[in-house]
Amino acid sequence: MGFDAEKMNALRERVRHLESTVARLRLSRRVLINLLMRQEKERQIDIGELRSERDRLRMEKARIARALWERNREICWLRQSRAEPELSVTSVPGRVYRIHDLQAQKLAEAKDLTTNRAPG
Repeated sequence: MGFDAEKMNALRERVRHLESTVARLRLSRRVLINLLMRQEKERQIDIGELRSERDRLRMEKARIARALWERNREICWLRQSRAEPELSVTSVPGRVYRIHDLQAQKLAEAKDLTTNRAPG
């Protein structure tokens, strides 16, 4: 019978050891899950910030492109208005604009008015 009591004590000790191991593993599991949840939240925040930055950069790029296009259009218009009436084509990269004969005539008339102006 003494052998059975020793065996029972050993088994009880083994059960206590296993229960404490299970408790530590549960705690470790909770800690890992909390760390994973925190990491996922941080990742979602980073993704949101990157998307906002991407959208901001897209809008800025579009604004700059519009400004450059407008500036180029103004430059072409100034070149057109300075051109001789015989020149009727102005090219912009990828596009060709024709000055209508009426516009060329108005330019010629404007030149005539400025050169033949009466002293005032």
